[in-house]
Amino acid sequence: MQFTTPTTIKDVAWQGYLESEWIQQIGSDGGYSGPDSMGRPVPKVKITIGKPAWWLAEKVMTDKSETKWLPPNDERTYYLVRLAYTLHPLKDQNTHYKYAALDVFMWPRGVSGTVVAHDIFPQSLTTDDSKSFKISLKPNLKFTGIIEAQALEAGADINYHKVFPIIQGYGLGESNISWGFVNHPAHPLQGCQCVYGILDSPKNSNGIRLHIILTVTVENRLGPFRLGLPEDIKTSLRFMVIGN
Repeated sequence: MQFTTPTTIKDVAWQGYLESEWIQQIGSDGGYSGPDSMGRPVPKVKITIGKPAWWLAEKVMTDKSETKWLPPNDERTYYLVRLAYTLHPLKDQNTHYKYAALDVFMWPRGVSGTVVAHDIFPQSLTTDDSKSFKISLKPNLKFTGIIEAQALEAGADINYHKVFPIIQGYGLGESNISWGFVNHPAHPLQGCQCVYGILDSPKNSNGIRLHIILTVTVENRLGPFRLGLPEDIKTSLRFMVIGN
């Protein structure tokens, strides 16, 4: 099976402006909103968060070698999950993106136990990596470079387009995963970014519950500003991943 990573978000979960914990008012126009605790005008940062896309691993792992695919652990259910968000261009030309962090918290649906990140992609990408390439999902549900994939293996190929120059993933084998996106002078930190995870939950669960949090740091002559989702939106970005 083949997947192409989208470069725009079509299925939107939320779109709006991030805010500082200390914002006192929201400006209707221009590139700034209300002052922070230091009295500085806070840059307006617009983002879009997409709804997660997911596929059952047993459906993804088409059998190229005509052999039956077996999960790494038959007591767990595995899902391929894709997450996406967009940082929109900043209105103020003197403000630039510095850092973004995408955090994902996971629980099994309907039962006790844990959800585990069996693998994530990317784990680490640098400015030396090409902007477009293929990754492969091997029979053990681990991501690997397409040039490393062996012919005639059961698996899935993903065409991946990397917008950001430096990406670091965290939380492999854990119930909370995150990605950090670092700005590079030659590549402004804006645009649409997608990341992938292989998540596994107890076999008797009714799927996975996800909670997504995005924080962004921008900087101008007044210094850095760390911005997050509005409080009411933080609690609403919860999703269910179920068999399909």
